[in-house]
Amino acid sequence: MGNIKYSIIVPFHINERQLEYCLRGIISNNIADSEIIIIGNNVPNIREQIKDSRIKTINLQQTIPYPVAINYAVDYSKGKLLFFLDQDTYVFEDWFGNILKFYTEKRTKESIGIASSKLICPTSGKIIDYGIAFTKYNAPHPWKGHSPDFALANRSYKVQAACSAAMLIDKELFLSAGGFDAELPYSYCDIDLCLRLKEKGFSTWVVKDAKAYHFNGFPKSNNDFYKEDTKSLFSIKNYHRIEFDMPKYLHANYQCFISNHQLQNSYFLVDMTTVIDRDWYSEFIIKELRISVLDKISIPYPKRDSHEINLYNALSWSVLRKKNPLIFFVDSMNSLKDNDLWFNSRNCSEDLVIDRNGNIITIQDLYL
Repeated sequence: MGNIKYSIIVPFHINERQLEYCLRGIISNNIADSEIIIIGNNVPNIREQIKDSRIKTINLQQTIPYPVAINYAVDYSKGKLLFFLDQDTYVFEDWFGNILKFYTEKRTKESIGIASSKLICPTSGKIIDYGIAFTKYNAPHPWKGHSPDFALANRSYKVQAACSAAMLIDKELFLSAGGFDAELPYSYCDIDLCLRLKEKGFSTWVVKDAKAYHFNGFPKSNNDFYKEDTKSLFSIKNYHRIEFDMPKYLHANYQCFISNHQLQNSYFLVDMTTVIDRDWYSEFIIKELRISVLDKISIPYPKRDSHEINLYNALSWSVLRKKNPLIFFVDSMNSLKDNDLWFNSRNCSEDLVIDRNGNIITIQDLYL
């Protein structure tokens, strides 16, 4: 093996089948001058399902959190550029070339810190992560739920933060920044790194042609309260670094929608979102779309980012029979997909759905 330029780091805990998919995706990219480091998190032995001279394994006989695993592997690595890939990712064959090309070209123009990928759900084929925005209370994911070729997601963006599930960063920069913060063990360590680098003048970009499937979950924790505790520390640590930039994504979404759709003058708002700043969203929606809301009901759904909202059980008959078109405000626009009975029981041709990630779509287009 020649000089190693690239270190691809894959943290692993359980599910060897996922790991095999991940490794085969990496190998399909034909990355020369590289090493593939599997960092085993409390794994007695990593079974070598794939024979490749580039693969190196580190077996740690203890349970360590994600940021600690990555930092440990970085210290072991030899490459000048680091590629982080979660074990539950599967990269397209052109992923490496596209993200490396973008990163290399961008470095000649500005101080880029991180290049991240367009993460796609392996079951629905929809975007699950393409950069992270911020409101006062939350960190929405613009374009989440759209097809990868959605107009607004079909170009590369400078963002405040991005997911580390398929990420590129210079090793020297990573180390000089102190690596991932081990005190953020269950989530937010990647967002924290992006914000710390932004403060130092290094930008984070998401790359339109660097696409990867993501099953969405290195086993950081199955307990939501651990994540909430981590979020509290992250917020205390980074509040002064965060720019509340969600309005620009809302504006871009709504301008794109208005350019292709004719709106009605007035609507009835059905607010089923779980966000605390729902009034801020509602006021922004009304102002941006230049519509009036005759009335509204607020029925927060009991689960954040639910994949499925059953309108038949959640809403009364009186809402179904409203003469005015409806605007549904939900956490995730695709949560309304499985309501064929409900929407076939009313004229929904003018009904809209808007979600906390800033997406806006007609009910009819949602079903296409």
